[in-house]
Amino acid sequence: MPDTQAPGTNCNIGVLTTESVLAHWDEVAPFISAALIYGETPLSEIKAGIEANKILAIQVLEGERLVAILTVEIVNTQLRGQMKRMLNSITCTGYAIEQSKEPVVDFLTDLARAEGCDGLMLKGRNGWGKRLKPLGYKVAYTVLTRVL
Repeated sequence: MPDTQAPGTNCNIGVLTTESVLAHWDEVAPFISAALIYGETPLSEIKAGIEANKILAIQVLEGERLVAILTVEIVNTQLRGQMKRMLNSITCTGYAIEQSKEPVVDFLTDLARAEGCDGLMLKGRNGWGKRLKPLGYKVAYTVLTRVL
C-alpha cells in the first residue's frame, strides 16, 4: 500500500517494509514500547511478528520527522456471533491519535479494505472510545485486569 499524504496536512502515513523496520529497529522500537505501557503483546513478540511478516509497522511522518509507529495484524475473530476478518491494531502511540486521528483512521480503513477485512479492531485505554466514536468506532467489550 503506498504512502498517503493526508489532505490539508503535512502528515504522511505508510506501511514500512520488514527490511526497513529491522534496519531501523533502534528508531522504531521506542515508539512501539511507548504504546506497550498497558499492552498485552511484549516487544519481542511484536518484533518476531514483523520478522515473520505477520505484523505490519506503519509510520506516521510530519514532514520529514517520524512522529509515530503503529503496528497491526490481520486476525480472524468472533464478533457478535460471527467470524470476521479484522485489521487489529496492536500498538498505536497517543500522538497518532491525538494529532493525526482522522488521517490515521482513514489510512487504516483503506488498508483493511485492501486486505479484504470486514473491519478494524483496537484495544486501548478507555479514552480512546470517546475520541474515536465520532469516526464510527464503538466499544465492543471491556477487558479488566488485576495484578496479583
